Amino acid sequence: MKLKVMRIIARLNIGGPAIHTILLTEGLDKDGFESLLVTGEVGPKEGDMGYLAQEKGVKPIFIRGLQREISWANDLNCLREIYRLIKNEKPDIVHTHTAKAGVLGRLAAILLTVFSPGMGLMEKKPFILIHTFHGHIFHSYFGPMKTRLFLWLERFLARFTDKIIAISEKQMYELSEQFRVASKEKFRIVPIGFDLSPFLNLGPFKGMLRKELGLSEECILIGIVGRLVPIKNHRMFLESAAMLKRLASNLNIKFIIVGDGELRQGLEALRNKLRLNEDVIFLGWRKDLRPIYADLDIVTITSLNEGTPVAIVEALASGKAVVGVDVGGIPDLLVSREEIKTANPYPFEGRSKIRSLLYKMEKGYYISERGIIVKSGDSENFARGLLAFVKDAGLRKEIGLRGRSFVVERYSRDRLVSDIETLYERAYSEIKDIREVESAVIVEPLKPEETKEIINCLTIDLEDWYQGLELEKEKELERRIEKDADKVLSVLDECRTKATFFVLGNVAEKFPEIVNEIAKRGHELGSHGYLHRPIYSMKPEDFRRDLINSIEVIEKAAGTRVSSFRAPFFSITEDSLWAFSILAQEGIKYDSSIFPIRYYRYGIESSPLYPFYFHVQNGLRIVEFPISTFKFYKYNLPFSGGGYFRLLPYWIIRRGLIKQNKLHRPAIFYLHPWEFDPGQPKLKNLPRRVRFPHYVNLDKTEGKVRRLLSEFKFASLGNAVKNLKFK
Repeated sequence: MKLKVMRIIARLNIGGPAIHTILLTEGLDKDGFESLLVTGEVGPKEGDMGYLAQEKGVKPIFIRGLQREISWANDLNCLREIYRLIKNEKPDIVHTHTAKAGVLGRLAAILLTVFSPGMGLMEKKPFILIHTFHGHIFHSYFGPMKTRLFLWLERFLARFTDKIIAISEKQMYELSEQFRVASKEKFRIVPIGFDLSPFLNLGPFKGMLRKELGLSEECILIGIVGRLVPIKNHRMFLESAAMLKRLASNLNIKFIIVGDGELRQGLEALRNKLRLNEDVIFLGWRKDLRPIYADLDIVTITSLNEGTPVAIVEALASGKAVVGVDVGGIPDLLVSREEIKTANPYPFEGRSKIRSLLYKMEKGYYISERGIIVKSGDSENFARGLLAFVKDAGLRKEIGLRGRSFVVERYSRDRLVSDIETLYERAYSEIKDIREVESAVIVEPLKPEETKEIINCLTIDLEDWYQGLELEKEKELERRIEKDADKVLSVLDECRTKATFFVLGNVAEKFPEIVNEIAKRGHELGSHGYLHRPIYSMKPEDFRRDLINSIEVIEKAAGTRVSSFRAPFFSITEDSLWAFSILAQEGIKYDSSIFPIRYYRYGIESSPLYPFYFHVQNGLRIVEFPISTFKFYKYNLPFSGGGYFRLLPYWIIRRGLIKQNKLHRPAIFYLHPWEFDPGQPKLKNLPRRVRFPHYVNLDKTEGKVRRLLSEFKFASLGNAVKNLKFK
């Protein structure tokens, strides 16, 4: 089957996104894909890359008025045109690029879904929706209010986007962890790719630029390539140039600015003010950059915000030494993984803490494997980094060769095309399989009749203290599961309460004696998966394997049958309802994985608030016990477990539980053994949204639980099911 791909980008101005989209439109396998490129108008002060599309045989569909500037009238017309285009062309995949096209293209796709016959807002789209962030606009572009508005809009759009592509690890961290656009499970990293062959043999172009400018071979040429716009921060380049001239007044150094834009006049004035009239040369746009890179000795980048800068990829492919700042995807180009891990081993800090390298350097700059990196905005140390290269031709050559080897392997056109083809095929296959499974799922809300006694459900997620923190490395961390599980069992024994323990498979495998002891004491055992992976991050076949593995090791350790399940992170969401079919097929009778709230990594806010049936294929069904919440105005507020239980005053928890029972609904509570362990290690550098709910009021857990179990009756899910009578 040939997949039809509609690729949308706001404009084909000079830069990486335009090259990227043109190469993909031209390069996808013609037997497997049909590609359309939709674009808008290039601004009057921007360079136009339409010539590259023409060279590659790509004929874009132009939408009049689609441009960089925000204009409500123009943008509304463009939205209407994109909507009509998607409706008429009926693509299998809609893939948007850059901010403006990402908003309009995805809004049009969402609206088409809403107004298609038989489709509702939360129903599945008739196509796959993908967006690529080539950079982002969440700092250094706009003021605080406008930035917050755009961030909210991106979070909204991300909910309807099937896959989000980040072009570097650093960018994915920023988007998923720092700005929380979407959970990291929705992201895929696909580095940009280019045809780098023109930059691998620059011998024939050597000397052409110097001859044009009348410069000798002994003159050190330092250049910057890019649009003359605020985000590129050419002011820092000029300030560093002035400082370098003072530091190396005896050396023959010239500075080349390649590009054009709205700030050219102001930058020329700043050059004159800094007395660099004879030292800084503005070249404007050049269609062929080979003569530029052939003669430059050092290439720089000073941007306030970046994705993966095409100029630096081209410079590295040309074998040039590069000095850059620590923003966006620049560190991914210049600094190796090993350097970052050595400087900063904390698992949560990762590539986001490139500055940990810089803070350790007395020089104020860091000579990395493939270039020199400096803190953003530090003009003085940027000049010192330049000086290190100016004085050492051998170092420039050595680092330049390493940089060339790296980008040729990682940023080639062929690799980009192959990665995107694979992503498209897998995404289409996954979505097709999931939709087939979900088409058989029917929800049947059932309200319990009045009973003389309401038995609430107590559940324990049996996992160690670090297994819900999403850490990259866990091997070095202290294991406390035995001590914590023993504490929980003692409290339950003293309170004469039985519970359902949702056991993590790898815990059962490593500590079978714990699982066996839980079963001996009369508690019910359920599965919590095997590896504590969110379901929405897995393919259906991977989830089935994970589930089967967990059931096998739990049943082997306990000698009892497993018939209940809870997803790690409550990760049965609107994107993973297909899991119910697999659960039913593998013998699961009841589940407690749905949290009827909206949270960044889980929740189905529209879920029924009381136990209900999920009907799946072949007449199978599962009783779902959603985590208890109570209504406050139009919102579902959580109170019945985890950080919510520890944070809220007991009177609120008691009131919520009484309210549930008055409605003849059992309250579903959840706890973890590590919540009874205030002495557990306190990890540093966790994101606040992870650190706070994990550690808050750990010393209050045991007292609150004892009070709760003394005032209300609790039992396992299995016993609660027997007590419920449905209308």
